[in-house]
Amino acid sequence: MLQRQRILRASRLNSVIDFVASGGRASAKAHTLVMLDGVQYPGNVARVLRYSSSFGAGALILGEGAVTEDLLQLALNYSHYSTLSGPRIFTTTDPIELIDALRKDHDFVVCALENKEEAISRGVCTMLQWIDLTAASSDSCYLRSSHLLMVAGGEADGVSDAVLGVADAVLSIPTAEGTHHSFNVSYALAIALFERYKHTSTWTNSCRVNVTRGHDNAASTI
Repeated sequence: MLQRQRILRASRLNSVIDFVASGGRASAKAHTLVMLDGVQYPGNVARVLRYSSSFGAGALILGEGAVTEDLLQLALNYSHYSTLSGPRIFTTTDPIELIDALRKDHDFVVCALENKEEAISRGVCTMLQWIDLTAASSDSCYLRSSHLLMVAGGEADGVSDAVLGVADAVLSIPTAEGTHHSFNVSYALAIALFERYKHTSTWTNSCRVNVTRGHDNAASTI
């Protein structure tokens, strides 16, 4: 218990912005961040921590509205966090402000993971770039961008409309025709992070994406 409490305290010492500005650390660079928007099950958070560690994500950001001390401690326990090389864990009270700051100050590209058919049926994401995570998608400049924030949504409602409204692109995992298009949030992130890792493991094909959105919000602190 004491070890988990120390990890929790340490994870909150610096803001996400400070972490990115410092470049992360040798084992967990700040070029790839993961945000969970409304995920409430500690088992899912634990798996995301492990997959983020496996594929080189520097930090996991959790919205405080869905996070409790019990959830964090259970997730740390389930993931055996003390044995991992990362990622750092942060919380935010304002995901939109944080996204704006990451984009404006550190050139982050923001990609949300969402069920394409459901999102379109809700009338959102109709104007965004869709990236199907197939073999061809591995050449996407969004996945090869110098700084990438991946956002995945809660178990019931997915990524919120507010977050989708400030995303640059949406990642979707296609399935065989006639099958139910649904993935556990941790498994969807594992697939997306692996596609990202194809580039970050070597950086031989890295490129930058010029984002045209205009945001001038101040950086949020965690």
